[in-house]
Formats: sequence, C-alpha cells, structure tokens
Amino acid sequence: AARLNLERPGDAMSDCDQALKLDPGKPKALFRLAQAKVALGQPGAALTDLKKLIALDPGNRAAVALARKVKDLVVREHGTRTLPVQRVSDALDSASPGDAVPHLRTLLSLLADDICHAREALRSGLVPVLWRSATTSRAEAEVAYYASQCLGALTSYSGVVDLVEPDLEPAPLVGMFAEEGAEVDGGPGSEVAPATSDDAKRVLTCLGLLSHLLTKTTRGEDPPGALEAADLRRTEGFAVPALGLALRSPSQEVRSSALDVLVQWCGEPRPSWAHDLAAEEARLASSEEREKRARGAQRWREILRQRASAFCSSPGPWRIFELLDAEASDAEASDGDTQSLTQLERGKAQAAFGRLVLAIGHAETLQAQLQPFVDAITKVGARDVHVIRRTVALITGVLLGVGDTSMDPSGELNGVAVWLLGQVDGVGSAMKLLASEDPLAQVLAAEMVCLCASQEGPRTTLGPVVDSGVLDKLIESPNRRVRSAAASAIAKLGIASKALTTQASETGRLLNAAMNLLQDASLVADPGDNPQASSAGLASSAAVERAVEVLAALLTKSAVKDEVAHGSGRCAQALPRLFAVCKDGKSAASYGLAHVIVALSVTNKEVQERLLAEKEMDITPDQLAELQRITKQRSEDDEDEDTAERVGLRIREIVQHDGIRALVRLTDGASLQTRELVALAFRQIAVEGMVRGSMVQQGALKACIQLGAAEDSSAACRREAGWCIGKVLSTTNPAVLTAAQRMGAIPAMLRVCTDHKARELAHFEALLGLTNLASFSEDTKSRIVSENGIRSLEYLQFSDHHLVRRAATECLCNLAVHDAMVEHLTQPEKLRLWVALAGDAEADLATARAATGALAMVSEVDHEPLHRALVASGACATLLELAACDSPELVHRAGAAIGNLLQFQAPREAFIHLDLKTRLVACATGALRKAAEDPTWGPGASVLHQVVQSRWLVIENAPEAQ
Repeated sequence: AARLNLERPGDAMSDCDQALKLDPGKPKALFRLAQAKVALGQPGAALTDLKKLIALDPGNRAAVALARKVKDLVVREHGTRTLPVQRVSDALDSASPGDAVPHLRTLLSLLADDICHAREALRSGLVPVLWRSATTSRAEAEVAYYASQCLGALTSYSGVVDLVEPDLEPAPLVGMFAEEGAEVDGGPGSEVAPATSDDAKRVLTCLGLLSHLLTKTTRGEDPPGALEAADLRRTEGFAVPALGLALRSPSQEVRSSALDVLVQWCGEPRPSWAHDLAAEEARLASSEEREKRARGAQRWREILRQRASAFCSSPGPWRIFELLDAEASDAEASDGDTQSLTQLERGKAQAAFGRLVLAIGHAETLQAQLQPFVDAITKVGARDVHVIRRTVALITGVLLGVGDTSMDPSGELNGVAVWLLGQVDGVGSAMKLLASEDPLAQVLAAEMVCLCASQEGPRTTLGPVVDSGVLDKLIESPNRRVRSAAASAIAKLGIASKALTTQASETGRLLNAAMNLLQDASLVADPGDNPQASSAGLASSAAVERAVEVLAALLTKSAVKDEVAHGSGRCAQALPRLFAVCKDGKSAASYGLAHVIVALSVTNKEVQERLLAEKEMDITPDQLAELQRITKQRSEDDEDEDTAERVGLRIREIVQHDGIRALVRLTDGASLQTRELVALAFRQIAVEGMVRGSMVQQGALKACIQLGAAEDSSAACRREAGWCIGKVLSTTNPAVLTAAQRMGAIPAMLRVCTDHKARELAHFEALLGLTNLASFSEDTKSRIVSENGIRSLEYLQFSDHHLVRRAATECLCNLAVHDAMVEHLTQPEKLRLWVALAGDAEADLATARAATGALAMVSEVDHEPLHRALVASGACATLLELAACDSPELVHRAGAAIGNLLQFQAPREAFIHLDLKTRLVACATGALRKAAEDPTWGPGASVLHQVVQSRWLVIENAPEAQ
C-alpha cells in the first residue's frame, strides 16, 4: 500500500508476487497486486487476480467494486461495451491476421468472465470464425493458440458446450493434435506429434478443449440407444484418435495432460439419473423408481465400458505401456524438473491403466484386453529389464483399478489381478527388481507389493516375498519411496495376519519408519525454481502418503495413539511432523492425514458405536466384544482401555501443535470424502471444551461454516460441520464472533435440527448454539426466522428426548416477541403445543418453565389475534393452575403472564369466567406465606400480590364485570 501511495506500482507488484509465493491465497496481496496492475495499464491481468480474490472471499466488497471498474476499463480499451466479435472476425480474415491477437486476448478475458458473454458469442456467430482460425494454417501460431483458448473458454460452460459441438468437425479437431503437414492416421508406429514448444503449447490448449467436449456435454436421459450412439460417434470420431496422437507426443507435458484427460473421460461421474439412491431414499422410493435408477446406473457403466473398450482397441494402451517405464534421457538425467515430470508421468500411466480397468469392469472382457500384454511379456521373458519393469508397473496399474471397492463391490475384478500375477510371474518379477540395485526398479516393485498387501486375493501371492525377508531390508533403504512402500506393506501384512500388537517390536519399527519419512518430507523446501527440490518434493509426496498409511493402519490401539500424540521411548512425537506436511487437501495423502486426526481424537468404543449405528445393528460395543470372546474371535490382546480422559489429552496436544490450522488447510481443494473426515475431526475436537476458543481463533469455525454451506458437501459432512458449530457456540460468547460468522453459523445448525439421521446429542447441541445466538441481537433472531427456523425448531419440540424438547422450547422462547413468532402463535393449534408443554410440569419441569416464560413474554404484545388465540388454546386456565403450583419459578412466570393479559379485553373476559379474583387471592396468599420461609418464592409472591393489588382494579371497572 505504501509503494502504491508513492506511485511505485512496479515495486508494489514485486512485493505482492513475493507475498503470494509464501501464501497464494492471501486476499490483501491479491488486491494490492490488482491495484498495481491497473496502475501499470494491465487491466486484463488485474481482472484475473480480482476473480481469484472474489472466489476466495465473495464478501469482499472492495474487490467486487474494483472488479467492476476494471472490467469497464477492459471493454473501454476497445471502444465498445459489447464483445469485439466483428473486429476479431475482420482481423482473422484480413491479410495480416496477427492484428487479431489483441482482440482475441480481450475476447478471452470476457469469455472467461461469465456465461452471458459465451452466449453472446454464440448468437454472434463467432464459433465458426474461431474454429477456422484454430484448425487451418499455423502460419500465425499465436492466433491459432488464442483462438483455441477462446474455444476452450466457450466450452467450459456445461450449458454452452452442447451448442458449440455441432460446429466442430471431427477431422479438423484431430488435426489440431498433429504437426503441420503431417499425415493424421493414428495407426501403430505413426510418429505424428507436435515438433516445437509452440506446437506443444497449442496442443495443451487443444487438450483442454477436448476435455470440455468429452466431459461437459449434457448427459440427458435420452431414449435407450440414443445417448450410447452419440457417445460412440464422439469416441470414435475424435476422442480416441486425438488422445492417441497426444500420447505419442515428444512433449512430456502433452503426454501427461493426455493421460489426465483419459482418466477424466473414462471416469466421468454419473449423471443425476444414474446415481444410486441413498439408503434412506431407497427405503422410501417405489420399486419402479429403484429399478429405474438401477437401469440408469447400469446404462452409464455400459457407456464407460464402451469408451474404455474403444480406446483399448487402438494403439493407445501400448503407448501407455511404454510410458510405464519412462526414463529421462542421458542429457536430461541431471535435470531435476525432467526427472520429476518423468516420475509423475509413470504414475499417471499407472492411474490410466487403473481407470481403464475400472471402466471395463467385467472380468472376462478385462482378461481379453490384457491378454495381448501377457503374450508380449511372456514372449520376451526375463531377458529385458525394461519389460520386467513395465510388467510390474502394469500389475500396479491393474491393482489400482481393482482396489476401488466402491466401483467393484462384488470383488469380481480382484480375481483378474490374481490371474495376471500368475500369468506373468508378477511376484517373481518384483523380487528380481527388489534385489537389484536399480532405484527405479525397487520403487516400482515395492509399490506393487504394497498394493498387493492391501487386497485379499493378491495378498495370498506374497508368500515368497515375506519368506525372503526382503521387505525388512527395504525398510532401511536410502530411497524414500522404497522405504515408505515397504513399511506400508509390512503394516498391512501384519494387520491382516494379526501379528502387529501394541508391544510388538515390528510396531515400533514401523512407527519409527513413518516418523522418519514424515521428517524427511517436512524438510523438503518449497521447490520454487530449484529442480532438485522439485524432484525431492515429488518423491516426498509419495513418501508422505505411505507414512500416513502406516500410521492409519497402526492407530487401532489407544497405547499406539498415545505414542503418536505424546511420543515414547521407542517413538518420537509424530504430531509436529504430521501437521508440517498438511499443505492442502489436493494431495493424495490428505484423506489419510484427516483419518489419522480423526482416530486420535476419539475413543475406539465411540468408533465402534458409530459403525454399529451406520449398519443399523441393535447391539452395543460391549455386547459385541462379549460375543466375540464367546466365539473366540477376540483375545485378551484385543482389549483396549481408551478413555475420554486420554482422548482429551491427545486433543490438547493436537491443538497445541497447530492441528486445527492443519485441518483447515486440508479443506482447500479436498475431495468430498476428505472434507467429510475433516468435519468429523473438527466435531470430535470440539468435545474438549477447553479448546473451543482456539477453534474460533484458528479458523475451525469458519471452515465448518464453509463446509456446511458448500453445495457439493455430503449430508454427513454438513451434519458433522453443523454439529461442531453447535458445540463451539454453545459455550462461546457471540460477541467475540464476526457478524459473518454469527449469520453463517445459523443455517448450518438449523440443518442439523431437521436432519433425522443426526443423533439426539447433535440436535441438543445445535439447539444450544442457536439459543445462544438468538439471545444476542435482533439481527440473529431475524436470520433464524428467515431460514425457516421457527418450523425447524418446532419440529424438535416433538422429540422423544426431554432435553431436546427443552432446548427447542428455550430457543423459541428467545424468539417469542419477534413479529414472525407472534404471527406464528396467532394460530390456536400452534399455541396449544406451548400450553400443553407449560401444563406438563410434573413430567418435565424445565420444559414447562421455558414454555411458561414464552407465554409471559408474548402476553405483553398488544395483538388482538394473539389474544384470541390464547383464549381459544386454553392458556388462561393453564396459567391459573400454574399460579397455584408448587414451583416458585412457574408461579413467577404464570403471575407475570396473568398480569400482562388482564390489560386486554379477550383474555380479561376469559379470566372473569374462571373466577379469577377468588383463585388469584388464594394463590397470592399462599405464595406470600411460602416466601416468608423460603426466599425463592419471593419473586412469584411479589408478582401475584401486585396483580391482586393494582391490576385487579382494571377488571373491577371493566364493562363486562359490572
């Protein structure tokens, strides 16, 4: 800001760039950077930065205002407030098409802004112009590049891509992936590929366009066969040929991006009509609806199988097979960036095979697709080390696919992995690589063994590996990835055989191995422009994933949990190292990191209770343990003494070592499953009351509000986030929160109140948080009302649990004088509930106290329909009965309500017919007598005495009393 005030925008921009390297999401740095770029005459670049800022902080009014001004500058630069369609068209058709580049840049900025600009471009007939420029001569490479970028921006909108696709012909689209003048045949051995860096840059843009065309087309529930036919035309017309060309590119970036597109395309999420019904929805749905959804799911699986089969019938899989053993050339061997890209490319090639396996999804078909690879491998035999490495990497890719039990619940594909291991002697090949001195070979083999150990069928083939003792040697390997994979495999094999107990020496070795891996990873600096650091960072990512796998596998005993949280004689404290590697939710290890924190912050008994509840088993953990002992499924070593006190100590260690901030970081870019675990971890940590203030200060409350508000969050994630918010706000002064936090917390907690799957404790604590906020200000009351809170809270007044009923009644009591609540109570049937709760003092005194207090509050309101409703609901008779009860608190509230109602005509008439004078004098006399002996009766006796002495005169002088 100081440099901007000194009119030194260049220096200000440099400072902001440095700040954003340290914290890419820092709002103030993004805002100052945009201001500096505007001052330097770069409004287009400034608009890009402001979009990032607004995406991070939608409520930033200064950023929104500046974005509007900058957008005006962008369009004013070109003398029009509409898209420069005609200018772009004229420039592209002119003798010097290079003049179109500035217009294309402006167009790209506007198309990326919102869908309205994209629709305007469609109406203006711009798509054919852009298509012609992107697919014809490459004499103007920059023009073709920006034209492709504009097409990519257009097709990024799901509603627009259907309108764009008819103008894009398959042959020119495939031609965009070939170098100029080359023949596009896509056949085996064809080396059609981009030849220059400009070509590679352009093809990367074309891959983005291809990804949009393949995955953003609307998938309507067309008549049987129509959707399949359209998808097949797209698959054979341009998807398979284009991906085949991109995979043969000499550019690693192009090949890597092509693998990404292939994985996205063959793993495209199901459309809404093909989603499985949730368990609760399935129970409520008709048999026709269930059958319809089942047919939709099967239909979508067939479409993905059609895509994968078409690709497998091309030369593409053979190119991926070659990439499984990709190595940097000798000239590139010292280039850390190239090595890291090569390593990443191998991983993506394995993931691509895994996705193809899942998409095919049928054991016999999959074996038929793998048979050519088996034949080629067995023909070469063990003579070629490259073939051995590719064999092991291929098995790893297949294991990645068959290990996804969510896509293969029957385990049918698991047998294919065992078949493949036997056909190509996979275990023997892995042992040869493990015994070699080749680091790459050892990494490939160790990862294959690790994945085999994760799955029941392939695990049975690892006998020779275990007997040889090679894994024990590899756990001491200097190679981080080898060490991590070996540790993970040992942990999984030990748990499967129940050989890992709390005191086992192997458990200590594995804990130390995991600690060392985390320590190494935490020491890896931010890569920046350092190739060696970049390569080390990539290796450390895989090591962290395996280290977290080991910890997650071992955290089944409270003693091991305590060792991880506090450290011990055989193991260093893990928390500082664990949280140091929690960078964001985008890494493969983020789910495991969240799982570890969840395991540390809960007792094993609570975990069992949750699992039993999810399976709807009517049995307690203690009963299950006894049953397992009787049936000899449980030994004395399986006994666990985890307690709430031990969990509390672990939670305090988590908070002390910045575990809350680590969890907050994990929400950035996380998957749905990771976010669900993070929300669960926050809720479990909030059980410890001493740390709730830290949760507010360190961003947990804000993160839970965002998790609860996100449209793509699962119901379980929203439930846990809302419950955590309720826990925190039940003991937090609302004054220490920001207005945004107070307002944002309300919808999340109300959602918990109406969630029938939420536990009664969740309902109760959400109600406590809402009660706290409802008592804070008129703004919070109005927000609760605007979110349909009255109905939600009234729903819980019918709860079977008396504490939930009481909390709901108390929360609504704080809303009693709000206009919406008064209007709600003008309905006699609504008011009868309150009268019934007030009159049920013998069964539930606390709820009766809250209900009577609400009646006393609304009795002050001068609203005739409310008075009539009070009379019709029998409130007057109930209040007189409460004035004579044995509870001083109820007498006090009932007396105040009677005194207030005597001011209004309708209640007055009702009281007269109930012999008010005689009964009220008796109540006041009795209360005064009790107050002389018990001071708690003082307020009630005083109120009744005042009613008899002063307000009774109102009745005496009223026309209806004469």
